[in-house]
Amino acid sequence: MIENAPNEQEEQECPDACFQCNSPDYEPGYTVRLCKTCRKRFSRYPLKKNILLGTIGLGTLFAVSLYSFQYHFKAAISYEKGITYADNRDFVSAENEFQSILKRYPQNGASKVHLLTAYFYNNKLEAADSIRNELEKNPSLRYKEDLTEEVATFKDLWDKTHAQNPDLATAGECLERNRLPEADSILRKLVHANPTNWTASLLLSKCLRQEQKYTEALSICDRMLSYNHQLPAALAEKATLLKTVK
Repeated sequence: MIENAPNEQEEQECPDACFQCNSPDYEPGYTVRLCKTCRKRFSRYPLKKNILLGTIGLGTLFAVSLYSFQYHFKAAISYEKGITYADNRDFVSAENEFQSILKRYPQNGASKVHLLTAYFYNNKLEAADSIRNELEKNPSLRYKEDLTEEVATFKDLWDKTHAQNPDLATAGECLERNRLPEADSILRKLVHANPTNWTASLLLSKCLRQEQKYTEALSICDRMLSYNHQLPAALAEKATLLKTVK
């Protein structure tokens, strides 16, 4: 027997003891043996600051991205709906869709251009011209060729309508003074030259109604509604005519 040989049991840690403090009072049932005190201490051990900040940053970025995505998605849906409404000549619905987009994205050029057209067909000429002026000051908003053409089309329609304002004012005065034949004559010429002059068409329908030319007045309303199925003033005038005829 070799004298002074080291005791192997003293050299090695006790296999049935806490991994951290070597206490024999470890908690059974875990892969890593730890006593109750050490396990609690490890569970409370704080994360490193950079790891914690990184985790918070990634979580925030994900939340913001998810929050933004839902609004981008809703805007895209509204845009497609607006285009469909405009193609179907439902310009009040189209106006609502493009306005909802611009409330959240005020510099969305495509929506501005399409809203410009919707305003015109809804007989909101001042609002339409305001957008046109904005687009002319900032041509970058019209970033597609077809949108530039749409603005040019509106300008032609608006200029043609605006040029008729003096004669329209004369016809309106004649109608107020009950000079119906004179008003009738002026308004017929205006509508014949420019069927998209909604004010002239509405005044002509009213003039014809007062002249008891109901069938012709209804045809004027139907022609306006063929351009815009939802034109509020035309729908109201037609409803008045139908009540009068009954």
